[in-house]
Amino acid sequence: RILELEKHSMKQNILLLDIQESANEIPEELVSSSLKELGIDENSYQIDIAHRKGTPRRPGAPPRPIVARMEKRKHVENILHSAKSNTPPSGKSKVRILPQIPEELRQQRSKLYSLADTYRKKGAQVLVKSDHITVNKQITKDSVGGIF
Repeated sequence: RILELEKHSMKQNILLLDIQESANEIPEELVSSSLKELGIDENSYQIDIAHRKGTPRRPGAPPRPIVARMEKRKHVENILHSAKSNTPPSGKSKVRILPQIPEELRQQRSKLYSLADTYRKKGAQVLVKSDHITVNKQITKDSVGGIF
């Protein structure tokens, strides 16, 4: 139940990964410029608030993700769809955009992706969805047995 509440509270959030950190940065501007770099129209979304996740890291450590909360859930859907389908004009962007999900759910999905890779190596058609995977059009949970 708590996981569902946490998941629901993150529905309007996106994570932007691999954006370099600098002193005196303005996260909202970084989000806007990153989305523009990916070819996402600035009129298709409105940022409520943005910030770096976690505490500052040592020099040389990877940059912390930026969490951006959008005004509407539809903005998040449009951004995720556009980011997936658009190739940046420069072809040089390393920025990745993901929906924000609770850590517990992220860990569960990580296991499912690992399991999906195992099935793919055996030649199966695999689709990862939320809390399960579909293997050769059959839904399975975390277990490996029963489908092959």
